[in-house]
Amino acid sequence: MSAILFWVILATVAIGVPISFVLFVGPIAAIIFSGKEIFMATLLQRLYSGVNQYPILAIPMFLLAGELLNTGKITERLVDFANEGTSIFERCLTRDALSTA
Repeated sequence: MSAILFWVILATVAIGVPISFVLFVGPIAAIIFSGKEIFMATLLQRLYSGVNQYPILAIPMFLLAGELLNTGKITERLVDFANEGTSIFERCLTRDALSTA
């Protein structure tokens, strides 16, 4: 099974498939070619149980919130506000630290 996995990963990398898809396709192809399809059911159950956790679901929502802030130009306004609030520290490391924190 490990030889099949190695050759599938090597072949998919050689044809230019992105690594994220290689790491997904390689083990599935090795399981199918080795004739142990019972592991597919276990794989699907473990994938579902791994994704069905709230902290993991928070990551895409955090990225979505960041994209919405960038699209609405809110981040630029926040940085401008921070720069105005710390303008008394002209040319000072403190101003840079306070405005970017």
